[in-house]
Amino acid sequence: MEEKKKRVGIKLALGCFPFFALLLLVPVVLLMALGGTDNSNSKNNCNESNSVSVGGHIFSEDYVVLQGFGLTPFARANMGTLYGSIGHTGIDVQPVNFRDFASEDVGVHTISDGTVISTGSSGIGGNYVLIDMGNGKRAYYGHLKKMLSKQGDKVKKGDKIGIMGNTGTVVYHVHFEVQDTPGKLADKDSSPYLGKDKFNNGDIVRVGDKIDSNVSKTSGKNCNHTNTNDRDLEGNENAEKVWNYFKKQGFSKEAAAGIMGNFQRESGMKPDIVEGNGVGLGLGQWSYERRTKLENYAKEKKKDVNSLSLQLDFTMEEMKSIDFGGKNLEEFKKINDVSEATELFEKYFERAGVVALADRLKYAEEFYKKFK
Repeated sequence: MEEKKKRVGIKLALGCFPFFALLLLVPVVLLMALGGTDNSNSKNNCNESNSVSVGGHIFSEDYVVLQGFGLTPFARANMGTLYGSIGHTGIDVQPVNFRDFASEDVGVHTISDGTVISTGSSGIGGNYVLIDMGNGKRAYYGHLKKMLSKQGDKVKKGDKIGIMGNTGTVVYHVHFEVQDTPGKLADKDSSPYLGKDKFNNGDIVRVGDKIDSNVSKTSGKNCNHTNTNDRDLEGNENAEKVWNYFKKQGFSKEAAAGIMGNFQRESGMKPDIVEGNGVGLGLGQWSYERRTKLENYAKEKKKDVNSLSLQLDFTMEEMKSIDFGGKNLEEFKKINDVSEATELFEKYFERAGVVALADRLKYAEEFYKKFK
């Protein structure tokens, strides 16, 4: 056992190195995050059963914990780096039977019933699948070689959702965590979902152990992405509310449409949408420092950060200090060309890593024709 733990320790040091050392890539990740999430990957699902089954296994064979949750020895040794200040948010696992994983497709299985919220790729987390398990809990499976599920898929416990890989890292493994709050990394140990209160580095998870349990689903899911703080907004659907808001703020029809084309590309006009990697939030997919400012603004105003009106007000606050290619806010409001407004808002407000300008222009023109 001591020999196995030493071997695990070596793989741990290698496998989790990128979680910390890839801090150098943060500027790249920032650009990706500012690019937002394709709204097709940001759909909430409203017609699900009243309970979900959890407690399955990630692999079909026994697997070892390379790194557990929290301030692990490696995290303590890397304080101040990307994960070091908060500790490791998930559990890194790999089959006990170590072999050449690069030449073999090792299946990754969901531990629960649920619905795939999104799939994608982030610089640090690599390829991932994010699954809504119900009761506000989301299971994240990262570093996949290949994703076998797509957004909207209904999955059952034990379904194969991907292939274990090393995307975003060095050693082949899966980073697993259960997130309680949309848009935030896990702040609780996910070990109980694998059958134990606390898994430490080197511990073995036996697939023969039965760890089945059930989690009740919350009822009354907000499928319209509305918020009680938004009663002051005029309109039925979110797009109409956003249009009326900017019109009341003195924006031309063309300028309003340009902003909306960008928001549609970023979030599908849903203020509670979270980027698949847990970074970007809301209409504009605010991330990192800008997301923190949004959250602080919500606290200051004593409103829900997912409130549409709150995010629109925050957009106005940010726009006041932005130079739109030589135009201030008042001059931006007077733009009479949809394409110009769309491009300026993308370039100076969104600063998207994935520009997808054609999509933004298409959405902007559609909103302009619909509401003018």
